[in-house]
Amino acid sequence: MILLVRHAKAGDRDSWDGPDEARPLDGKGERQARGLPALLAGYGIDRIESSPAVRCRATVEPLARERGLTIETPDRWREGRGATAADELLAIDGDVAVCTHGDVTDEALDALRDAGWPIPEDARSAKGSTWVLDPASQTATYLPPPSS
Repeated sequence: MILLVRHAKAGDRDSWDGPDEARPLDGKGERQARGLPALLAGYGIDRIESSPAVRCRATVEPLARERGLTIETPDRWREGRGATAADELLAIDGDVAVCTHGDVTDEALDALRDAGWPIPEDARSAKGSTWVLDPASQTATYLPPPSS
């Protein structure tokens, strides 16, 4: 099982004065991140992977703390890496939560749909939301972001 998490709400990109990778979550995003463990309580997680971006790591930090897991930060989940995201996701072994960016989640969903997964044509991911992907049955279930 793969839990594909789009990072929670972050501060506005245009008003952030610094490297985009260092842009933090805003207040709503912090509340969404704190709600993620409850949202995913019914799912087993062996590992957590995240884009190295601060907003992605911060999104899954409460989940990692609750589950006693470390956050791995491979480059494959960085913003702009969506072209290979579906292949990367389907190559994962075990039950893994992956936190990444909107472009990566959208491109992964598009590729999975093109491969025959029953994902609606207009499917996208709200900030802080999760797609539960089951490669064995090729099913995808959308979980809206935690209330904030």
